[in-house]
Amino acid sequence: MRQLHNSGTTASTGVLFTLGLALVAGLVACSSSGSSSNSKIEKYLVADVPAEFSQQDDDLAGTGPTDLAKAAADAGFNGSAAFLEQAGFVAEHQRLWTTGDFRSTIYVRLAQFGADAGAATYCTKLAELLRDKTSAPTAFTVDAVSGAVGVRASDRDGSASAVFATKGRWCVEVLWGGTNDVPADEQIAKATALFRQQYDKL
Repeated sequence: MRQLHNSGTTASTGVLFTLGLALVAGLVACSSSGSSSNSKIEKYLVADVPAEFSQQDDDLAGTGPTDLAKAAADAGFNGSAAFLEQAGFVAEHQRLWTTGDFRSTIYVRLAQFGADAGAATYCTKLAELLRDKTSAPTAFTVDAVSGAVGVRASDRDGSASAVFATKGRWCVEVLWGGTNDVPADEQIAKATALFRQQYDKL
């Protein structure tokens, strides 16, 4: 497994737990990022995150511009490539931030499809995959965005709160996670607030 480092500090189990939930295959399966031809999506990514978070290198984290092959590898389910192709996948961009002590992480995924229906299909699948990765997922409400889905997952190693929603041909995923010392309500509020920033930027 490839590990993140910052000033000689190795990522905590809580962060690795949440990254696994985020389906960032570059961290849990050492896949590489996709073609840079998709980097046009980058301008739509939220940039205003709390000051204690630092953006992680795409090559190390397996984030950045993501083509269909990498998106399918990240999803990791049987038939994922055909699923994405049928849904009209166009391009995707992933971004990862962590705190200096690696106790908290933010992960954002933007995926573009040829039609609204494809984006909705993908977002529904991503939420399903997150639920499947934890033994006791719980749902939370995301106000003001119709159809948005909130999923919280936790175990002894960490916790994460993620929001999934579509906006036209875009599928948006925002995940905030880390160690279990952050109360659930606080983590959900942080994830939801950042999701709104990302959603409004599209």
